[in-house]
Amino acid sequence: MTDTRRLLANLSEYEQALIRQMETLRSHHEPLRLAWQQLHEVYAGSAAEHFAEAWRRADDGFVHYLEDGIAVQEQLRRGIESLRILDTASHNRVDDE
Repeated sequence: MTDTRRLLANLSEYEQALIRQMETLRSHHEPLRLAWQQLHEVYAGSAAEHFAEAWRRADDGFVHYLEDGIAVQEQLRRGIESLRILDTASHNRVDDE
C-alpha cells in the first residue's frame, strides 16, 4: 500500500520548491522588463527593431512559462488537498478498527 504521509510530504516539498522558483523568476523578470523599457526609449534603428522583436518573443515565452507554472501550482495544490482528505479518512478508518 502507498504511504500517503510520505507522498504528501514529498508533494508538499515539491510545491514549496515550485513556489520559490516562481518567486525567484518573477523577481528577476521585473528588473529586466524595466531595463528593456528604458533601453527601448533611447535605442533606435534596424538593430533596435531586431532586438525589440527578440525581446518580445523572449518576454512572451517567459510570461507563458510563469502562467503555466501557476497552473501547475494550482493543480498540485488541489492534488495535495485531495490526498490529505484521503490520508485523513484512511487513518481515521484504521483508528476506528
